[in-house]
Amino acid sequence: MPFLEIWLLDFFLFLSPKDKKMREIVVKNFETHGNKNLKASMMFMVTLAFLVFTGANFLQIEFFLVSISKFLAGANIVAQKLDFSSDFDVSQTVTLDEIKIKGFLDKKMI
Repeated sequence: MPFLEIWLLDFFLFLSPKDKKMREIVVKNFETHGNKNLKASMMFMVTLAFLVFTGANFLQIEFFLVSISKFLAGANIVAQKLDFSSDFDVSQTVTLDEIKIKGFLDKKMI
């Protein structure tokens, strides 16, 4: 860390040459506040790692939800009959005429 701090200090002083007189004071400040700087950099790294983790987690949840919806639907259009009766009677099942539906969708497809 100290080498990186000194390198960044020299870089910023290169960008603003009028502050070069402050270099010795800033270096001494780095030495005296080393523990605090280390703790602050660790907090920053933990925060950054958490943000990267949550971003990746949201992407994974989005992929999971899209995959589940594709698995459950299986197509762009889904037709279902909801049966709320307590007993299931085979004689009352509704079937769809696939040939008519396919013809209709083929006409409407762009």
